[in-house]
Amino acid sequence: MTTTPLTSLSDRAKQVEDAANGAAVRTRDELAEQVTRARDTARHGASGLQAGAAVVRDDVSAWWGDLHRSWSVNVARIRRTEDHARADHDAQRAEARADRADADADAALALAYAALDEAEYALLDSSLARMDARDARHAV
Repeated sequence: MTTTPLTSLSDRAKQVEDAANGAAVRTRDELAEQVTRARDTARHGASGLQAGAAVVRDDVSAWWGDLHRSWSVNVARIRRTEDHARADHDAQRAEARADRADADADAALALAYAALDEAEYALLDSSLARMDARDARHAV
């Protein structure tokens, strides 16, 4: 069976859910290692978005290109903030950093959910456009 991008996305979402649910039972060292791997994966994905944005076809909405660039800028800002804050050991500041990290995670999830909604629309609209094109060819 061929894996579609939608299936891959679903599988990846399940991996993220499993990682998040398993975080509470990990040791600090295990969790820190998992964070490093997740960061590397996210950076690799962001690089892919940047590369994809650079070759966006003319018929693809410029909005997606803008989103890719905006996402990369925001991720870089969040990473810089996290890197600076990670060295801070004061309990109150650590709690505030955790709150910011929670808010960042919530925002990333909201964006991912919105992206799924847009992907659903785009996939269905694409199918409808293909159907209309096929019908138009047969009508001639």
